[in-house]
Amino acid sequence: MRAMDAIDRKILAELQEDAHLTNQQLAARIGLSPSPTLRRVRRLKDDGIIARYVAVVEPRRLGLQVMALVTLTLASQDDATISAVEERIRSLDEVTEAYTLAGQADYIIKVWVSSLETYEEFVRTKLRTVRGLASITTMFAYATVKPPSPISPPPPHAERSTDRDRRSR
Repeated sequence: MRAMDAIDRKILAELQEDAHLTNQQLAARIGLSPSPTLRRVRRLKDDGIIARYVAVVEPRRLGLQVMALVTLTLASQDDATISAVEERIRSLDEVTEAYTLAGQADYIIKVWVSSLETYEEFVRTKLRTVRGLASITTMFAYATVKPPSPISPPPPHAERSTDRDRRSR
């Protein structure tokens, strides 16, 4: 994988804001002709930096009014339990994101449902039936402070502030 330059960074910034851009539009926005723009986008895809293109859906417009962040703690850390729990989490439509954690809990999952009653039913009929869970802790989000936002690649090694600080001494 090649190092990213300023043009690659511009491509990523533009596509994260609007993945629906045509190659012509993208080229115009980054100040490059279409052919090299297309080559760069393909390279970013081939390198796995651009994983996929998606539509961002507003859950509340779909009637999903309750977002819960739920921590899960395993009863046992054996491979069979971990595999079974992760497989079950991936199968639940209400779970939109799931992460393994270091710390008190083993997982955190994001759950979208239409109401508190629906969430209670989800916990009772789906989460509590997952074998290997020792505890389930729920936190309800009532406002979004910062919605999902574009990811900025780290600066090249030579441009990092710590490197500049060392050079200026």
